[in-house]
Amino acid sequence: EQIVLHFQAIVDRQNAIIYYESLVRLECHQGLQSPKLFLKIAREHNFYDLLLETISKKIISLATTQDKPVALNLSSFDLLDVNRIDYLKKRFANSNVIFEIQCEEPAHAKKIVNIVRELRNVGILIALDNVQNTDILEYFEENCIDFVKIHGDIIRNLSIDEDLMLTCKAVLEMSAKCGAKSIATHLNAQSALKSVQNLPFDFFQGYIFEQPHPM
Repeated sequence: EQIVLHFQAIVDRQNAIIYYESLVRLECHQGLQSPKLFLKIAREHNFYDLLLETISKKIISLATTQDKPVALNLSSFDLLDVNRIDYLKKRFANSNVIFEIQCEEPAHAKKIVNIVRELRNVGILIALDNVQNTDILEYFEENCIDFVKIHGDIIRNLSIDEDLMLTCKAVLEMSAKCGAKSIATHLNAQSALKSVQNLPFDFFQGYIFEQPHPM
């Protein structure tokens, strides 16, 4: 009951909302907190799937009442569990929900490609999150993924690091070849926003547009 969902919009260059990312928070006497430790404990004590089911119900309910898609964050580890994948496919088929897959384990990329195909075949859109270079994109054929979210550390330091600028441009080029829309994340300062607006990003996300909020 203390797990709550907040939402942050992904917008285009005219500030029109494309979709909402759902952000899990833990509500306690100290206020809202990141649930990373709680999620770790949930996995270790085998009630992570119960938590996922609770969150899923809330997201699907919202996705059916909103005119915009809603995104659910998943780790690459989530996609390596056969039973969990079966649940996700049945629960979210044709539900106006986007799966944002964290790319924290590039070694999982080959396995994830086939799973992504399965998910898209049942009408689930796919965003690769925290993309740091072109390596993981090379595994995906054209039109296999829908969105590429470039890592926030790259976005924050574009204006002061030429190497990161080159990396960012390479990821943008590869994203376009994959047929995926690119998203600049963690836009919390005007300097970062100015840097990405001069690049061919499709969409944007960050506190400079809006704070996460309940819906």
